[in-house]
Amino acid sequence: MLSRLYTNLGLVKEIKGQYNDAADLIKKSIGICKPHDIYEQLTRNYLSMAGLCEKIGDNNEAIRNYNLCIDVAKKVKSKVSLLSTALLAKSELLVRLTEYHGAKTILQKAYKLKGLSDEERKNIGEKLKVVVCMCQTEDKLVVSSGDHKELKILYEKMGDAACIFQCYQKAVEYYTMMLEHAQKSGGNDEELKNCYFSLAETYKDNGDYFQAIYHYEKEYELCKELKDGLNTLSNIADTKEMANLPLDDVKAVYERAFESCRAEKNLKEERRMVSRYIIYLNRNEHKKELDVAYNLLKSLGTPDSNEESSSSDSDSEDSQTKLPVGADIDLDELQDVSDNSDEETYEMSPNKKRSKRFTIKKNEKGETQLHTACIHGHLQVVRHLLDLGHPVNVRDFSGWMPLHEACNHGHLEVVKLLVEKGAAVNDRGGTYCGGITPLYDAARNAHLQIIEYLLDHGASVNTKTDDGDTTLNILKTYHGGDKIPEDQWPLYFKLIERLGEGMEKAGQKAEPCPRSRSFGFVDEDDDPPLERSSRCSNKNKSAINGTKEVRDSSTSKRSALVTEEENILYDDWLVVDVPNKPKRRRTSSSLTRTSSIRSDSPMNRKSVSPAKKRVSDEFLVPDDYVEENEQDYSWISPLNSTYKNRSQESKRKRQVSLLDSGFSKDRSTGLSISQKSIKRNNSGGTLQQKQAKLTKFTQATNPVVQEHVTREVPERAVVPQISTCPQTRVEDEVRFVDILVENITFRIAVMSSQIRAKNIGWLAEQAALKYERKECKKPVLELQSSTGALLSDSDPLQMLFVNGRQAESVVGKVVKVILPPLVDRYKEMCAYLNVDVEEDLCTKLEEVFTSLSLQDNGMFGESLTPLCKAINHQSSLLELNLSGNSLDIETFQTLCLTLPTLTNLMTLNLRNTGLTLSHLHHMAFLETSCQSVLKNLTNLDLSDNPLGNQSLHCLSRLTERFTLTHISLSNVKLVSPLRLGGETALHLSEVVELDISNNCLNESDLAAIFQRLTGTKVTSLNLSNNDSKDVVGALTRLLEMPSLRVGIFSRCNVNDRQLDELLRFSTAVEMLELSYNPLLTGISLKKILECSNLRQVHLVHCDGILVNCDVFEVNKFLENSGIRNLVITSDIDEIYPCHDLIEAFQRKYSDSVVTKTESYLGLRTG
Repeated sequence: MLSRLYTNLGLVKEIKGQYNDAADLIKKSIGICKPHDIYEQLTRNYLSMAGLCEKIGDNNEAIRNYNLCIDVAKKVKSKVSLLSTALLAKSELLVRLTEYHGAKTILQKAYKLKGLSDEERKNIGEKLKVVVCMCQTEDKLVVSSGDHKELKILYEKMGDAACIFQCYQKAVEYYTMMLEHAQKSGGNDEELKNCYFSLAETYKDNGDYFQAIYHYEKEYELCKELKDGLNTLSNIADTKEMANLPLDDVKAVYERAFESCRAEKNLKEERRMVSRYIIYLNRNEHKKELDVAYNLLKSLGTPDSNEESSSSDSDSEDSQTKLPVGADIDLDELQDVSDNSDEETYEMSPNKKRSKRFTIKKNEKGETQLHTACIHGHLQVVRHLLDLGHPVNVRDFSGWMPLHEACNHGHLEVVKLLVEKGAAVNDRGGTYCGGITPLYDAARNAHLQIIEYLLDHGASVNTKTDDGDTTLNILKTYHGGDKIPEDQWPLYFKLIERLGEGMEKAGQKAEPCPRSRSFGFVDEDDDPPLERSSRCSNKNKSAINGTKEVRDSSTSKRSALVTEEENILYDDWLVVDVPNKPKRRRTSSSLTRTSSIRSDSPMNRKSVSPAKKRVSDEFLVPDDYVEENEQDYSWISPLNSTYKNRSQESKRKRQVSLLDSGFSKDRSTGLSISQKSIKRNNSGGTLQQKQAKLTKFTQATNPVVQEHVTREVPERAVVPQISTCPQTRVEDEVRFVDILVENITFRIAVMSSQIRAKNIGWLAEQAALKYERKECKKPVLELQSSTGALLSDSDPLQMLFVNGRQAESVVGKVVKVILPPLVDRYKEMCAYLNVDVEEDLCTKLEEVFTSLSLQDNGMFGESLTPLCKAINHQSSLLELNLSGNSLDIETFQTLCLTLPTLTNLMTLNLRNTGLTLSHLHHMAFLETSCQSVLKNLTNLDLSDNPLGNQSLHCLSRLTERFTLTHISLSNVKLVSPLRLGGETALHLSEVVELDISNNCLNESDLAAIFQRLTGTKVTSLNLSNNDSKDVVGALTRLLEMPSLRVGIFSRCNVNDRQLDELLRFSTAVEMLELSYNPLLTGISLKKILECSNLRQVHLVHCDGILVNCDVFEVNKFLENSGIRNLVITSDIDEIYPCHDLIEAFQRKYSDSVVTKTESYLGLRTG
């Protein structure tokens, strides 16, 4: 009940938008369920956590939780619907990530579940058909020859399928490409009309009503039949209603429909449209208009008895002519090459029989004989195993298949053989594999021939990992040509081009998907996430953590005669294949064998072994050595013991002198065997080791180092060090250890008496305390030597003082950061820097969650420096506004060091903060160890800072480094000529709102900026007060902006012709600022009043705006206008008597407000 209560509270918090609180509550529920094996509720918890991660955009974490949910749901045999729900939810997420092949595999597994209801199976089957159709269509797109008609059909099918899964944004992309190819193929009006209709409907479903209206209007232009035109106008009216546009806008659409009917003299259709209009008026309670509409309907006469039914029948004719997506897919004929890949027992195909003496064995990583043969590239062994009936698609405990291993290690001939035998070329691995396919494995290790072979045999170029990374991206990022041998460069660039073209044809992007904020949730009882080190990037990766258990080959009593079938692999490391049982207690890992490591070895996979068997109680570690935060005893198996003769060996409880026998201490995973100390006997496969004689396993010997895994926040428990040497009195001397943490060196004082008494865990705590005092955040540190060797918490401190008094230097890695409240961090930093605390600022910091605004506080650098340090790692911060404060260069450097830790920051406002080129250079060329800095930053305001032309290379770097959609560069002293290009090119393709006002830019510079914009994306543009006489003219010549909502063009010398062009190309504009444009006349005022989409227009000091303006025409246009805010300044009483205009506005809006003086007229509503 308590677990359900936490979950329900979490769901309530999620609905209220309190995502962090929701995640904490669900974690508590998970923490209750796991130790008590409450699998059903645990499944629901993982499902809720996955949905929560999806909501904040952390797709990687969402997939991980879905995987955990699926693993646990398999244990709830009576609730198959839970498993099907988890599989279905994961497949829908994969579809939204355009990972169609992965979704197909998941849905196939869901469809084949036993015990589903007919309704559930039907629902899954329908979705499976759609996904299969998407996979087939995407493959056709990749290999298409470029025929525009064929491509138009394929993109239409992809768009239809995306709409079924409600992926409307992706559907828009597919339909847009469908329209492009329809136009290139010379499609007729009917085809183009259908394209516009599909786009309009999808935009409407996606909530982008103005784009929907735009495309409906395009469709209407192509309608030749009256009925088609009326249906389109009906859709326009409905969309405007959904967009909450006023009655006048919707009424204008119906008026167009009535006019069309009257022109065709079709009373039947006119009655239908009037009836529809009446329904709209009733729905929105427009009682005044209802009487007029009813009178109009009566004037049209009585309809025929069959008029309504015939009309409705005809409406549905078109919808019945098109088959549903995937209707031609036969699910019974689908072949799932990895149906049994997740099972622990494998059924053989009917035409193959496994030898009676042949058994599938697994080592402790779950690797079978086939896995090992593929890793070592033994082609003949692989062929022999497959001939004996070994399954091709079998997973180890981590989820890797043999094909993954062959691709990872670069064995081309093995890959060919596996693919010929039916290996799954698009398999995404298991729960812990991160969605990595064999193709991605090959690309990461630069095995170019394997990449080419897989692409030729059905590997999808569009598959993505759980992180959103693609094969093309990893091939570019990890190698980029410099890691490839010179003779392979032609193949490399050929593959780059092939992958890029394939993704482009399928409508995919090569860049990895941006990730949003994450809760950082790691279940401490789960197996650790996979760590893989690439052959070409292993300098930055750790090799193999920990050691692996040593076992010999004898696993059961069998005949002494070894048959040929059995003597084909390395049985020395194999154990009897036992089913994986859930771990009931927390234990440390057993002592295991170290794999062979080379600096240039291919990707090593960290073992995930959920099935480690408990050894006898006589090998329990004594209580003294259990950490304070561990509740259970840890265990360890003795060296060279086996499952077969363990009972015999237990009579002699001995332990080697581990450090003298070639072992090294490993901080993260305990003891590891030195590679040089192990030799393999080829005949028997046993391990021979030069080592000391076994001694009694007692407390007097060196304590066993426990493996530190699956801990989210390790607590530094000091393990007592028991020395065998007699104690001697040593005079206390002060020594020190230097620890480098994030480019900062901390010197830790150590007394001579502490060297033997303390351990590495104590040293890490001391360094963490010093780091906390300086950085206002408490880290959990993982220490390693200067050579890169990991140090365990329980290692003696004495091992650092091998050279006498001088200790070896140590490097500290921040594993996790524990943050106190922001206001407390600010006060501590003020005390550390000896700066007075700003009480008003403290009040604001207490209320900070997602937004911190210090706008116009007039603070200076000395007061801001503590704050810039205090917000370090404030991951919940989405908006930071420092405008109107003074940032000196030192304070700004501190801010730049903090910015990479604000992982979810979306808006940064630095307006009027005194930034110069020096400031901007620190931000643009900030060096950091993070893979991506401010990956979520979309809004950057640098206005009112004296940056100048010399800052263009910094601006170029910023716009390239960040995916900015809102940029404000007003009054930053940009002066023509800019000479944009190369290192000074601005990257503005994703910009939605741009402000470059109050600079001295001429037409050519503005045109160069316009060419870098994407016209269909721009919604707001401010070009005011630049040194150009034809700003709007250059804009309309270079860009069509159907999405433009706000245009600010004051002091731009706009004339009547330019304004007319602007209104024609920007059909969605709602607000225009046209002040100080004296060339505008009464013609422009008529155009403005005639435009139904305009809501707000400012015409301050447009002296000619009322010249030659006819009173009657202006009043007439005002009746049909959407204007709700109009400001005009001129000699109003002398040039134009505006009483009629005021009266017309007051008649139109009952809540109108009029402000009038001799030279000012303001009309507004509300």
